[in-house]
Amino acid sequence: NGITVVDPVFLLDKKFWLDKCLDYKTNKRYLLVYDFEHNVFVEETARLIAKKYNLEIWSIFDMKSADKKLKKVGPLEFLTYIKNADFILSNSFHATAFSLIFNKEFCVINRNENINTRMRDMLDTYSIPERLITSINDIENLKELDYKNINDIMSQNIEQSKQYIDDVIKYTKKRREVIE
Repeated sequence: NGITVVDPVFLLDKKFWLDKCLDYKTNKRYLLVYDFEHNVFVEETARLIAKKYNLEIWSIFDMKSADKKLKKVGPLEFLTYIKNADFILSNSFHATAFSLIFNKEFCVINRNENINTRMRDMLDTYSIPERLITSINDIENLKELDYKNINDIMSQNIEQSKQYIDDVIKYTKKRREVIE
């Protein structure tokens, strides 16, 4: 039987990632859109979320209706924009993971490619499958995320993953000693 461990980004604590963020401040309240595919449904969903929460739309990739198109976004800028966003809309596993780490409101849209399993599994793990938006109607029913519960689950999963990794390392060292 296989053991499920968290993605490595969860093994480093929130402070580690916050320390990597750039010193960037804005007075603007924004929805960050990170869409690999220039998906029409993502754009339509972004407009509805922005309207519902009174947010500007900032897009990492070119998006027609974005209020701000972000340029030259590397890993540190990516983290910084997620940290400062009021809401994140994405079809990216890591944008979703960092939304969780930074305790942000977010929604996920399926990618056209069939690579959505990790995102769906992650949403199920944290008991928030409704954050996967499949229809415009899903936006109307959004409730604020319960980060106390999510963080408790995250802490348990991180601890179990670290314990498993430690056990594998100890087992591997013992096996080496026996072989030598």
